[in-house]
Amino acid sequence: MVAMYIMAACLGAMQVVTLNSGTLGILGALGLSTSATMWFWIDSHVRSRPHPWSLQFVFFLTWPLASLIYLLASRGGVRGLGYWLLHAIGLSVTIAIASVVGMLVVMLLP
Repeated sequence: MVAMYIMAACLGAMQVVTLNSGTLGILGALGLSTSATMWFWIDSHVRSRPHPWSLQFVFFLTWPLASLIYLLASRGGVRGLGYWLLHAIGLSVTIAIASVVGMLVVMLLP
């Protein structure tokens, strides 16, 4: 989960520092998808309910929706939805804060 927040912060700062860099945007998205999939893999093994590789690949491709479905199935309805909303807001705020900090750094550089 920490890796997802680190990747979100990198994405937020990258949006300001490297304007319209397609390659870095793709790498950032792949990093965020990879960290979300690794969280899914670790969490399912900790809960002693490992999933097949094919499901992990589907999770990698659809991680925002797949993480909601996984949390609803593994944690229960309200609790899973609460965790998902909490982290969705947390990732969005992390991206926003990193963007603002990146913008301030760029503006303060001579």
